[in-house]
Amino acid sequence: MNKVSGPRRDNNKADSCFVKFENIAESELNGSHIRKVASDFDTILSSSSLLAGICALADARLLIDFESGMEVGARVQVGSDKATVRYIGQVDGVRGDWVGVEWDDPSRGKHDGTVKDRRHPTGGSLVRPNLVSLGEDLESAVSSRYGSDENADDFMLGTKRVEMVGLEKGRQRNLSALRVIVLDNMTVNGAVREGSDPLFPRCIEVNLYGNLLRRWRDVVDILAHMPRCEELVLSANFLEEIPSGSAVLEGVERHLSVLRVTLNRCRLDEGTIARCLGLFPRIEELYAASNGMCSFGRSFLLPSSLTLIDLEDNGIAAFEDIGALEELPNLAKLSLARCRLRSVRIAGPHAFPVLHTLNLKGNDISDWESIAQLRQLAALATLYVDFERFHAEFGMDPREVITAKLPSLRNLERCELSVIERRSAEIRYLNKYSALSEERKRGEQHVEDLERLEKEHGAPVLDNARAKQMAIVRISFVMGEKTLPERSLPTSLTIQKVLDMARKLFKLGREEQIVAALDQNGFLIDLEYVMRPLAFYEPQNGDLIRIHTYAREAAVRGGQRVDETGEEGGRDAAACMTWSEWEARKKEVGVEEKRGKSEAVLPPQCVNLSDDDEEEDERIQIPPRDLYAFMIQIGIRLKLKNRSVCTAILLMHQLLKKEVAKHICNYN
Repeated sequence: MNKVSGPRRDNNKADSCFVKFENIAESELNGSHIRKVASDFDTILSSSSLLAGICALADARLLIDFESGMEVGARVQVGSDKATVRYIGQVDGVRGDWVGVEWDDPSRGKHDGTVKDRRHPTGGSLVRPNLVSLGEDLESAVSSRYGSDENADDFMLGTKRVEMVGLEKGRQRNLSALRVIVLDNMTVNGAVREGSDPLFPRCIEVNLYGNLLRRWRDVVDILAHMPRCEELVLSANFLEEIPSGSAVLEGVERHLSVLRVTLNRCRLDEGTIARCLGLFPRIEELYAASNGMCSFGRSFLLPSSLTLIDLEDNGIAAFEDIGALEELPNLAKLSLARCRLRSVRIAGPHAFPVLHTLNLKGNDISDWESIAQLRQLAALATLYVDFERFHAEFGMDPREVITAKLPSLRNLERCELSVIERRSAEIRYLNKYSALSEERKRGEQHVEDLERLEKEHGAPVLDNARAKQMAIVRISFVMGEKTLPERSLPTSLTIQKVLDMARKLFKLGREEQIVAALDQNGFLIDLEYVMRPLAFYEPQNGDLIRIHTYAREAAVRGGQRVDETGEEGGRDAAACMTWSEWEARKKEVGVEEKRGKSEAVLPPQCVNLSDDDEEEDERIQIPPRDLYAFMIQIGIRLKLKNRSVCTAILLMHQLLKKEVAKHICNYN
């Protein structure tokens, strides 16, 4: 429509009215509006008062009827913001029709619908109809985003227009060949054709995020043009609710090809979601986050083909509220993150039969009984939970306790649980939590876990302070050929006190130098840290403490050993030797052990205390495989209580695999 032209009077008011009317762009008017404005224009020209006519014509643009389909509840776009129409009509004291809209963005608009003390139906703002857009159909939206455009290869860079060179002009020419259609944040309000051939027969995925869809029948019409569609994204479209017994979906076609549906932030209740899933009988994945749902009770019938359900950021307060999900035979992944859960209570061992991934992050769950309830999920392998909310006793990490209580768990908070980490956690949990009172064990659901772990790892070794102080171990002292009967020693004794006890038992003088080693089935461990408690070396019942004396070189006469009395021959020669002989003896024990019970070789001591500084000791070459086997046995002996020891063994394993152990296996 051309701008109005004609004689003007030298009148400021008339000029302003003409300017107001001229600013009505042709694109803002449809055919009916143009006819109405044109007829009004003829009337104005025939009127005696040109000024009054111009003012009436200016107001005619504001009194547009709503033949284009605008109605209360319609989804519209105003500028760059989307909204829902809540009121259409006039406002007291203001000429023309107004549209009251409720903005999708709650921070947009400050109007509450009150004009001159009269309250109109509440919207976010009152706007003129010419500013409201009802959107476009699917075909137009696809054409505008993917169709050919002579300026498609031009874009603005700052204030300069840049043209792409070397690329074929235009975009997709054959729209029917599109396989993936992404129309996010556009203004699609439905399909344009009914009963025609499919427009996009090859499309397998369509993204309609943030459009103006309101009716489910519009969604059905769109899918009719995509018979092979497998993934449908409808997030941020405020679709109508489907009440119980409603005929909204009666007679509509079911789409067997759709496997994945996303309905995040659609403001839908659980009933509407359950009923709309009837459109997709073969659906496998449902994403329905941030919808304000409170439950999914057993009264709702959900497709048995569902394998993944995401209900993040909804109002679900208890597991009892999702009873409809417990019996789904193929449900493998479930997300209940950022809901209102405070505890977990599983209905029974038959609930969620194949569920292997569960996301509980962002919930206020902090009781160990909830973790114990998860044991009923026999297939649970991956768990996401805020374990920092849990309180663990005896200095244990809550992650360790969760690992020990859930035997099927393989991945916790995106960290894979290794066999060594699991064994370490289970033994520490068994040893420490066995010291709890029976009342606390039963109240916090620890009894069943402790009984299961005791069958697997044996009786617990109490790890509290009192148990350490009173721990007793039966050990025999050996010096040369003489072996004393077993004695009960508290493991809290320091090595210095053990040496003093050995001096008294074997009647050794203070001037004699003695050394001790712990013999564990042929493995000799030097007790060289005299201030350490005996428990530091983890002695076991039946171990031996071998005592050896050594003399200074000045006390050697003609190759014979002398005792403190000065007599040659002296005490048992096997018990009085130099450090070099002591080292050789340990090597012989290691060789005998290799030939006998085990293939493991005892590594030589890392410290050379030989009195003969001129004689250079030979370096012992130990195969990396034997060194690794020895380290593993040491790790098992320590019962994997120290995670750093396990880590060191794993790192050493990597070094050995790369054959760099030859640089570290030469000991003096």
